[in-house]
This record gives sequence, C-alpha cells and structure tokens, in this order.
Amino acid sequence: MNSPPQLAALASLASFFVVVGWLTLKILRSIPGSRQKEGAEIFLVLSGLSFVVTWFYMSKFIAWSFMDYEATVALVGTTSEKEFFHTRVADWLLNTSLFEQAWKNICFGSAWSWWWNQQLCLYTAGAWTVFLTVEGNRYNIKHLWAYMLLGQMLTISVGANLFFYAVARAQRAGTAPPPARVPLLLAATVPLSMAIVFCTPWTGDATFGPALTLMHVLLFAPLVVRPAAAADKHEAAADAGVNAHAFFRLAMYMTLAMHAHATYTAYTSTAPDQRALAGLARAALDALYSHPAQTSVGWDGICVTLSCAVWAVYSGGYVGRALKRGARFVVGTLVGSVSFAVLDGELE
Repeated sequence: MNSPPQLAALASLASFFVVVGWLTLKILRSIPGSRQKEGAEIFLVLSGLSFVVTWFYMSKFIAWSFMDYEATVALVGTTSEKEFFHTRVADWLLNTSLFEQAWKNICFGSAWSWWWNQQLCLYTAGAWTVFLTVEGNRYNIKHLWAYMLLGQMLTISVGANLFFYAVARAQRAGTAPPPARVPLLLAATVPLSMAIVFCTPWTGDATFGPALTLMHVLLFAPLVVRPAAAADKHEAAADAGVNAHAFFRLAMYMTLAMHAHATYTAYTSTAPDQRALAGLARAALDALYSHPAQTSVGWDGICVTLSCAVWAVYSGGYVGRALKRGARFVVGTLVGSVSFAVLDGELE
C-alpha cells in the first residue's frame, strides 16, 4: 500500500493533466463562435502538431528522468524493480523536481544550447506577453492568463496557436480597433522579465530558483491585472499607459540585442576550424539533440517560429501585404530572432 506522501505525489501527477485539460476547455469555450475570418482553424491544426512534436521529446525526457533516478538510487537490476510500478513512480516524483531538472538541463548546457533556449524564453517574456496583453485588450479576449498558464504547463507553441486562433475569431471585417495602449504594469514587467532571461546563464544554485520564480510571476502579472473597459474610465485615465508601437519597438530591439549577444557567444565557443556555415549548423543541431529536455524546448521554439510565420501571412489581409509580411518575417528571423520578426510585423 502506498504511503500518504506517495499518494499525494501520484495525485499531483494526475492533477497536472486535469488542469491542462481544464485550461484547454476554458480557452476553447471562451473563444467567439461566430466565424469572422476564413481559415482560422489552421492554428488549431498547428497547435495539435506542436503538442505532438514537443511532447514526443518531453515524454523521452520524463522516461530519462525516471530511469536516471532509479539508476542513481541503485534500484535498477535489484528486486526493488519487482515492486508495483506506481510505487516506483511515486518514489521518483517525491525525490525529483521535474520542472527544475528540465530547466537546469536547458539553461546550463553549452552556449549553443542557450542559443536555442533563449529565443523561446525571450519570445515568451517579451513578444508574446506584449502580444497577449495588447491584442487581448484590443479584442476583449477572455482569460488571457489561461493562455500563458497553458503555455507554461504544456508548451508555449500550443498556447500561442490557441491565442492566434482566438484573435482570428475575434477580428471583424473592415477596420480593426486601434491597438490598446500598453498598461504601465506591462511596461514595467516585460523589460525586467527579459533581463532575467538574459542573466539566467550566470545564476547559481542559490539564485536560479528565485530568479525563475520571479520571472514567472512577472509574466502573469499584466495578464491577471487587466485595465478596466474604456467606457468605465475617466477620459484622462483612458490615455494612461505607453504607446503600443513605441513599446513594441523597445521590446523588439531589446530582443535583437540579447539574441545577438547569445549568437556571438555561441559562435566564439565553436572551434575556429568549425566556424564555417556547415560547422556552425552542426554545432547547433548537436546542441538541439543533446538532451531530451533540450530537444523538446528547441522544437517548441521551432514550432513557435513556424506558427508566427503563418500568423504573419494570415493576418496580412490581401495577397500583396501578406507576402510582404511573410518576407519581412523570414528576414527578421534570419537576422535576429523570432521575437524580433513577429514584433516587426505588428508595427505596420
């Protein structure tokens, strides 16, 4: 019979999937049912594909963590393996912090590992948080915090695609409402979150956990504390906040500078005789597949890039503008990062 702590550990594992399912249903049920633009379902398809790809590798990480734990406590090859499987799983959960284990593997690897991971972290802390808040307030989309929480618990690409779908369904034919002004809370938290991401490789055992916790709190703060509807404000208060385009540019150039630093660091960490294009590509791919947690996060970033490219074209409207936005996205991604590219597209 399992002990109370073991039962609690198994219950926490089950509750994870319950919460993920609840968040998904909450989001889908809150999205407007009327179809305003054709083809929005492409983002549901991309969300499903992102989940399959990233969680294929995440399941490999979970299996690796379980086997690593049993090997560490010298259970493999002993009679303890004959215990009920759920008892062994409970012991593993009680003695392993999966979240911290995954984050340490992806944050403290090689310079090329961080090159992959920083792109996704900067997108989440910068571009996506801004996009969620500004577009969510612009189209009065409900439960913005749920998209972020689902992205953090599952994958960012799943949350991003569901939000793209929500925005597409909320848009009306004709002129869209002007972009909402950036709330002062968002203007304060986003640069700080991005700074924490940038400094992560230099944290240690004593500072890594608190920094990670603070970053996640900062991500949710502007999504939970939303401004009141304009009709409920005094006219002077309606103008409060920062110009959306100006703030987009600030986040965009912060992202570009931070990613340029990571790219330079990764480049200089490569052996001089391997700094040709083929050698750099090999180093990047070796880092991508160096650990299952790294692979899952890396592919999450790739799926985000693909999804943002589809959004850039989809939201372009007519063919000429769509092609222009698509081309700008490709160039922006090659020069800087996915965050730079997606924010650049929102400045039109």
